Amino acid sequence: MLSSKSAISMESLEQRVVQRTAELESAMSKLQRTQEELARSETKATLNTLVASVSHELSTPMGNCLMTAHTLFDQGKSFSTSFREQSN
Repeated sequence: MLSSKSAISMESLEQRVVQRTAELESAMSKLQRTQEELARSETKATLNTLVASVSHELSTPMGNCLMTAHTLFDQGKSFSTSFREQSN
C-alpha cells in the first residue's frame, strides 16, 4: 500500500516537474523576446538621436549658405542698378 502511494506521489511529482519546466521554458522564451525588442527599441532611439544631430549639423551651415547667397544676390542687384544709373 505504501509502495503504490509512493509510486503515485512520484508520478505526481514528475508531472509537476514537467509542467514547471514547460512554464519556465515559456517564461524564458518570453523574456528573450522582450530583451530583443528592448534592444531594437534602444537601437532605434539611438539612430533617431544620431539622425537629428546630423540634420541639425547640416541645416545650420546650409542655412548660413543660403543667407549668404541671398545677400550676395541682393548686393549684386544693387550694384547692377547703381552701375546702370551711373552709365546713363
